[in-house]
Amino acid sequence: MYVVVARFTTDPGEADAVAELLASMIPHALEEPGCHAYIINRSIDDPARFLLYEQYTDEDAFAAHRETEPFNRIVLGEVVPRLVDRQRELFSLVEPAG
Repeated sequence: MYVVVARFTTDPGEADAVAELLASMIPHALEEPGCHAYIINRSIDDPARFLLYEQYTDEDAFAAHRETEPFNRIVLGEVVPRLVDRQRELFSLVEPAG
């Protein structure tokens, strides 16, 4: 399993708009055949900070996600311009032994 953890920070005045945009992205991502989880979290201490947790079958499924119309329209077109910081980490899921 291919795991993506993204951290977004917005201008404080953009945080609510970004929350709505990210929420609108959830059903689109979950319809993708290689997407197993698409979870958006908002910081309680700083509502301008978001943590995204995503699971995909493999790197190719994540690459396909990044090519979708909703990703390009919502995330790249609407969310990213409202961010002051964007970080991404990639992981592989540790599966049970045996």
